[in-house]
Parts: sequence; structure tokens; C-alpha cells
Amino acid sequence: MFVEKRICPIFAVSSVTGENIDLLKKFLNILPPRLSSQEQERLSQLPVEYRIDAIYANHTSSGPVIVGGILQSGIIREAENLLAGPLSDGTFFPVKVKTIHRYRVPRRMVRAGQAATISLAQVEASRLRKGMVLVSSTSNPEACFEFVADIYLSAHHSNASIHKGFETTVQMENIRQTVLVVAMDKDELHVDEQATVTFRFRNLCEYVHEGSRLIFRSGNQTKGSGRVTKVLPLQQQANTTTTG
Repeated sequence: MFVEKRICPIFAVSSVTGENIDLLKKFLNILPPRLSSQEQERLSQLPVEYRIDAIYANHTSSGPVIVGGILQSGIIREAENLLAGPLSDGTFFPVKVKTIHRYRVPRRMVRAGQAATISLAQVEASRLRKGMVLVSSTSNPEACFEFVADIYLSAHHSNASIHKGFETTVQMENIRQTVLVVAMDKDELHVDEQATVTFRFRNLCEYVHEGSRLIFRSGNQTKGSGRVTKVLPLQQQANTTTTG
């Protein structure tokens, strides 16, 4: 067993001859669960948050839309009413769970920490996209265009720096989108330095949590990581703009 979390084993395998595939399978079988039973139980008591990673229905289908992803918190049951979003204006719309599958086996429910495909009724596939979420119908979800993060720059162009106006691609949970640096606590950010940065999504608003980890990169030269420290909901941004 690997007791150090920072160690990443590498297996040289062949999908043609099958060499070392048995070793890889053995290793995967001895890996501990991502969540302990106590942690899963705690997360299951929280409101539903299901991150949509894939959509399996085409936009011309008249049947139910099937989405794939991981349930971050809560419990989803068959026939449950949920909210999906955000749309381009930051709103969420109602959907209904028709069926649930895990490993191609029908299930009556799915718990926090589990991956599942969910068939949704009362929704058009064209309204869904990767990066959206399903949340409890009783919740009051808020989308955002801007968020603040503490970041660390691990690689960048030689003799260059990051500054206000810089664009990069950020990946956070199931979100992957181009962002713009709109504010920073220093004039320039160089390699091996940290900064507090305000990012703005370039195209669509997203559902973001404080504490979420993120990575960002531009091509093969700019790389960095960080954690969200503050989310600026659309309503708050609108009020700030009006006041200003």
C-alpha cells in the first residue's frame, strides 16, 4: 500500500498483450474508498448537489435526457423534483428524476460521493450543458460571473508575468471555462509567487462554492492552482455596478 498521498504509482501496461493489466487491477482493488462511511453519511444529510459531467441525449431526442456525474452531497431518489442550472441569465429551472443507474444497474437512489447516470423528464436537452448542477428544489442557488481565489503560479512564460487583463482557462469541479483576471492584490504575478485574484468567467455564469479547488493553464507554458475564497453572486455584482 502507498501510505504517502503525494506518491503517484506508474504502471507500464499494454492493451495489446495485456502485460501488467493484472497488477493494475490489483492496485485499483486495494485503494481505499474516496469517502469514509462516516463522511458519506455526513454529506448525505446535506442538500442535493449533483455535478453534470456528461449529457447522453442528442438535442433532437423527444425522450428523457440522460446526464452523468457525481453526487457531491445529499441523496437523490426516483421521481424527485430538482432544479437544474444555471442558464445564461443565472436562473435555475425545474426537472424531475425519472430513473437512476449505477454501473448500468437500475437504482432507487444515489448517495453523496457516488457516480450515477440520471434520466431527467420535463426538460429539453438543449437547455443542459456540462458544468451545470442539479440541486434541491427547496434551495435558493445563486450563480456567479466573478469569484475571488488565492492562487499559486507554478509555470509561465520566461521573463513574463500575469497582470490584470490576463486570460486563462480554469478547471474547477465540473467547470471548464476561459476566465479573465479583473483584479489582483499586486501589479504583477511571477512564477513561484502567490496572489489574491478576482476572476470573471468569459462566456457563462457558473455555480461556484467557496473553498473549491481550481487549476488554470494557458497552453503548455502557464500553469497554476488555487482555492476559491469568495463568490460574488450575480445579484451582488448587479448592485455593485448600479451603486458605482
